[in-house]
Amino acid sequence: IIDSLDNEQKLIAKIDYEPSNFNAKFSKETSFSTIIKKPELDMEINHLANASLGQKIDFEIKIDNKGQIDFDDTKINFIAPEGFEITTTTPSPYEDSTWLIPEINSEKLSHEIKISGNFKTDLVFTNEEQRTQKFNVKFMLLGNEEEYFAVMEEEFEIKIVDQAIAS
Repeated sequence: IIDSLDNEQKLIAKIDYEPSNFNAKFSKETSFSTIIKKPELDMEINHLANASLGQKIDFEIKIDNKGQIDFDDTKINFIAPEGFEITTTTPSPYEDSTWLIPEINSEKLSHEIKISGNFKTDLVFTNEEQRTQKFNVKFMLLGNEEEYFAVMEEEFEIKIVDQAIAS
């Protein structure tokens, strides 16, 4: 069931049957209600607040399972702004900027992805607003028909400065 969080969904199952050796129709119906809840997972992203062009920037994305439900074939998608180059990752991505986590269970509570990269040194800014670069990370679960949907999403910014400031 895929729906907005905290929405109640009612499932109804109905069967109609007519025995071949009996002149009557029978019907049975049952229903079940459920409420969609957010998975008990935490996503933490560690990164610099400021960086200069060409400076190595390290990201650490950590997923923690706080609940008792296991998740299979989850994905983390890292979306970087134009002009940012990923140089190394641990582990390697499954697809371009997407990592597959085969299993998140209640026994192995934490999973980490480490990404390093930098802004190209030839970037040019025409105003101060362009110096603030937006990144996006999505944690996705497998849904119907092999499609993934985001259950957690975090957007963050790194400001490009003329000289690097450690933070």
